[in-house]
Amino acid sequence: MIQIEKLAALTKNGSSEREVTPQDLHFLRGYKWNSLLGFNTAVKKFVKFMSSKGIASFTLPAEEDSIYKFCFWAGRDEDKSTGHEIAASTLSKYLHGIQVWHLYHKAVYPIGVERRVKILLRSSARVDATISAKPKKEAIHLKHMVHLTRVLLKGGPKERAILDLAISAFWGMARLGELTYQSPSGTIDPYSSLLTTDVIFEDSKNGKKARLVLRSAKTAKPGEVQHIHLNPLDNLLCPVEAVKRRLADAKGIETSLYGYFDHANSRVHLTKYVVTRTLATAWAQGNFSGISGHSFRVGGASLRNALGVPINEICSLGRWVSDCYKLYIRPYSPAEVSDSLSLMSDLDLSWQASSSTKLPGLPPSSALPDVSTLLKVVYAGEGYPKSGGRPRPRPTLGMLGI
Repeated sequence: MIQIEKLAALTKNGSSEREVTPQDLHFLRGYKWNSLLGFNTAVKKFVKFMSSKGIASFTLPAEEDSIYKFCFWAGRDEDKSTGHEIAASTLSKYLHGIQVWHLYHKAVYPIGVERRVKILLRSSARVDATISAKPKKEAIHLKHMVHLTRVLLKGGPKERAILDLAISAFWGMARLGELTYQSPSGTIDPYSSLLTTDVIFEDSKNGKKARLVLRSAKTAKPGEVQHIHLNPLDNLLCPVEAVKRRLADAKGIETSLYGYFDHANSRVHLTKYVVTRTLATAWAQGNFSGISGHSFRVGGASLRNALGVPINEICSLGRWVSDCYKLYIRPYSPAEVSDSLSLMSDLDLSWQASSSTKLPGLPPSSALPDVSTLLKVVYAGEGYPKSGGRPRPRPTLGMLGI
């Protein structure tokens, strides 16, 4: 569903308001929502440039010289520093957005600008290369997921829904934008949103696994369906159990998979903004820095790589079709590999110890065993009770549902 109010710059013809027609809406639906937001950001940048030149009122098409001046104004140059420069790669995307802007308003984008623009971008890229790159997003490790569980389980329906989403994102190597919704309320667009009816359970050697159907994934071609594969685990971080809790919470209604009912029994869909804000608060409580929403995808891929999962399998599960998967892999030290496997072993054992209370399908308030029992081995430094007489299992990939 298109939220026109969030595309105010894109739907204006230059600085002039224009009515959005049904055909315009049909045109916009040809792009993914995140792409439309990116185009709108590009247009806002161009409008800001025009305003800086004293041109507050204008209509499309933009003049050829305006495109060149915009590239120079927005790109980095070794002889100037204004504070509004952006990377050449970002500027290239903005120029694409400005072309879509012209197309939307049936205006002709200046013909023949590409060759000079290419040189201007190349010059800015050389300056970009002299600037220190931003630190890469950190990978979420199992210890982070346990911390998140500890914090969010103390909250209400919203926090528990976010926890289940986070567990799914980590093991499914998903983007938060694929699991969240444009608006917290109202009708959901079934063509771009993950619904409760988009869950498929299948048998596997390790038990029942879940498959989430994505109809509008970031890298999907028009009409292409992608899937997030979630394998079962024998501990509180099981993504299949997380999905089951979401389905139980939805009470059989076709609605958002990752959402909850508020105190007025109204359905609230989790938006990316709410999820990232809540997660940021949780990370701060653990004094964790450098972690973002994208860190779940990075974390899931990095853990699998550290444990020796074949690259082709990581790419298949993460839906990568090129070498771009390398951008998501963060190295694990031998100690980190050992710690992760030991932690998973402890979580498995503590879950077994609480198996009498682990009943799949119960409402969220009771589907998870007592937190103090589950996290006892993690935060109190205690091993599995020796009185049970059961040896600590040797860590295997099977512990990770792999």
